Amino acid sequence: MMKSLLRLGCACALVCASCSIAAVAQKIDPMLKASLVNSLQLEKRLTAMQRHSLSNATLSRFALAHQIIDSNRGVLNLRSTLMPGVRNGNRTASGLAGRQPQMVPVSSPAFDYTLSRGGGFSQNDTSTAWCGQNVVTGYNDSSAVLLTLNSASGGLSFSGLAHSEDAGKTFTDLGYLDPGPASFNFLVGNPSVACANSMRFYYASMFATAVPINPTTLAFKEAIGINLSSDGGRTWSAPTAAVLMNSLNILERESLAVDPSNPQRLYITFTDLDFQTAQSGLCVGDTQMLIDFVSSADGGRTWTKPKTIERVCGSSGNAANGSQVAVSPSGIVYVTYLFYDNTDGREVIQLRESEDHGTTFRRPVDVTTVVPAGADSMLQGMFLSNEYPSLAVDRSKGNSRETVYLGWTDGRNRSQIDVFSGAGVYNFADILLVKSVDHGRHWSTPTGVNPIANDANTDQFMPSVAVDSTGKLAVCYSDRRNDPQNNAIDHYCSVSQDGGASFRDLRLTSTSWSPSHFTDLVLNINYMQDYDVVSPDWTGANGGFFGGFQFQSYGNPSAYGTRF
Repeated sequence: MMKSLLRLGCACALVCASCSIAAVAQKIDPMLKASLVNSLQLEKRLTAMQRHSLSNATLSRFALAHQIIDSNRGVLNLRSTLMPGVRNGNRTASGLAGRQPQMVPVSSPAFDYTLSRGGGFSQNDTSTAWCGQNVVTGYNDSSAVLLTLNSASGGLSFSGLAHSEDAGKTFTDLGYLDPGPASFNFLVGNPSVACANSMRFYYASMFATAVPINPTTLAFKEAIGINLSSDGGRTWSAPTAAVLMNSLNILERESLAVDPSNPQRLYITFTDLDFQTAQSGLCVGDTQMLIDFVSSADGGRTWTKPKTIERVCGSSGNAANGSQVAVSPSGIVYVTYLFYDNTDGREVIQLRESEDHGTTFRRPVDVTTVVPAGADSMLQGMFLSNEYPSLAVDRSKGNSRETVYLGWTDGRNRSQIDVFSGAGVYNFADILLVKSVDHGRHWSTPTGVNPIANDANTDQFMPSVAVDSTGKLAVCYSDRRNDPQNNAIDHYCSVSQDGGASFRDLRLTSTSWSPSHFTDLVLNINYMQDYDVVSPDWTGANGGFFGGFQFQSYGNPSAYGTRF
């Protein structure tokens, strides 16, 4: 049986630079404390397999709760309240100059280490939406947690964001995504950002909240939250719940897409760990793990009830996770995810297709089997990895229109003996790609995106796939090709102008960096990153791509990006 398990996933200057900011003892809000206690109660329900399946954002949610609850803190030594949106001003960068793409800082490092030397300085897991001149990049941000803990009112946020008004040449870090005024709200992170036009942007994330059940009692809820911007990413609403479930569920790894055939239609897929005993159906008397789907036909004002795309019974030993939704130019909805079959001891990427806006879906298609990379779910450097698929559909006007591309991390090509691995081997990670020209019914043979890098025993992992308005294909990923010892990381993008038959590799990072984790007390100890996303201009006004990615400087993870 395979040993791998699914991984369920201040200011540059303060307002007054001369102000003296003294540390104060700030009492922890009782409702916030109760929300964190509820997080730990959820954690206790997890089996070992389920815990391995969780996203790093959720594991970091638990880590934060332990930091505050287990230490029995009644107060936090924080500074006077800092306002979001003043962490940095615009930074200039030559992102479009010359032939070699140049890194652009997305998040600002100015607030890092200001409230603590032990945590609150990491930005990673980027998701970008680009529409016209406006670009928004969301990311998990441990400094956002400290900023919102330090706020005089409102909830917690693990969600950072920055916006650009010049198509990705410069960015302004907005501090944190608004968790809303209620102290029990917690934006847990795992960003998925999309846009419908140059003004309307959406930011989906995992969301813990509560609702009143009588005048004196609140019930905690698990949700998928949606924050909306109607001014190109400059300002954002408080979150509303696209999905709202009770506290016996953990909602994970949401994916958001806008329908190009009707931008009022939005789609979200997510993983639901349901700890309630099912009263009917396939898993009666058992707990369940679900890939669920919801949609909106009115720009996110209302949402359908969840529809199950994949259902796994808790006692089966099977699992499904890492879903992504994408929409073709004609409105066909595709949902892909990774299925772990405990009976056959295999992992397989599956895809389901809907031609009626998600009302019904065709039966699952097995796209490809997957060989897990690394050793026991870890890559060299002892950080968690995954083999979740990345999906993109060609919306160009040429012959490749409607082609569906799918990429993932795979360990089938190269391995070596590893005495510390449960399987006895370490599988070096490669990026593989397949495509379909018949709406996902049949798929090409998997091919390596980066064959030159694959000749050496180095890892390439966590890909993101996108297609621009001209039909150009980009596959971006973390890459260790420049370090023969397989430690230091770069970010590369492989670009194809012939539908994936050949690629030209672009190095987006200016220098390699060695991964550092277990240094930020806000985060899960094995958290380095789960994903980065490359995006085309969704409006089609510009060709090319903007890729966001993590870059660490002296152990400080920050969000950067490059337009290419």
